[in-house]
Amino acid sequence: MVQPSLTTRPKQGAGESADATPPNPEGCSYRQTSEDAARTESIASTGSAEDVQEAVPKYGDPMLDAPLGRDREGGCAEQAPCSKKPRAEVASRDIETMVAENAAVLAQDEYDTWDKGVKRFQISREGAAKVLSWVVQNTSRTMSVVATDAILLDGFHNWEQVHAGSFNAARQLQHTFVIPRAQRRRALKVIPGFAQVVAAAQAEIELLHLHDTPKKLEWLNGHILNQGDVNARFEYHQDTNEERKEVGGRRDRRVLYTAIVKLNRGGCTSMRVCGQPEVYYHSPGGSAFVFRSDLHHRTEKAEPGIWKLALFFGYFI
Repeated sequence: MVQPSLTTRPKQGAGESADATPPNPEGCSYRQTSEDAARTESIASTGSAEDVQEAVPKYGDPMLDAPLGRDREGGCAEQAPCSKKPRAEVASRDIETMVAENAAVLAQDEYDTWDKGVKRFQISREGAAKVLSWVVQNTSRTMSVVATDAILLDGFHNWEQVHAGSFNAARQLQHTFVIPRAQRRRALKVIPGFAQVVAAAQAEIELLHLHDTPKKLEWLNGHILNQGDVNARFEYHQDTNEERKEVGGRRDRRVLYTAIVKLNRGGCTSMRVCGQPEVYYHSPGGSAFVFRSDLHHRTEKAEPGIWKLALFFGYFI
């Protein structure tokens, strides 16, 4: 998606092969109670990384306490398969174009490089847990930013191609956090576990030995997504739009590969490369996919409590 414009706010003190659709995907039967919500509230402010990993996917959205079930967020009800919120249909000619373009992208690599358009991998559960714990503990409920004395991560509010029937910019801002180019080094230094996650994703890409991998592959920027809200679940798009700092701006990087890491444990979530079958993330935190950034892809399912980290790799111009 296009590198979003950020909303400036004042800083405050101390953000294997892919599986086909399983008949009963792991983690699709959570329901939140008022008691559970109170427990999550407590853990989010005082608990350890392991506590947050246990609580966030199981007990819903730690910032908005939205109840699970088939309600306004289109989540997954207890003992029922995951379902998607109805969304606007994409014209068949557009789908055909995206399928053809994706086929051309995938054809440039060896036939066994990708499975359903992606490569599955697993990073350290501990690293994913540390990142998630830091984000939850440092998110401001009043200002919708991740803020510490060392770093401030704001969200975006201008990407309208989402699962919501009616786009809500304010809710998108509450559920997204951007790590821009200027904050990369600081993020790697101050976010616990983050450098480990980035290094693991980059190593996975380099192991693919793709023909266009630059000699010096770089992590460019990233998004932290709380996909408990439909405004943080995205329709078909290409991540090459990240090549510009802002909409209509000058291209200052070449985005080649995307890695998406599920930070929380459990939960039902999936994605799809256009023209390919849907693929599900595994239950453990750190379950991840890597794919070419110029592939048209979208979020398929994501129930409340799902947190993801999208990392974009390539090189700066």
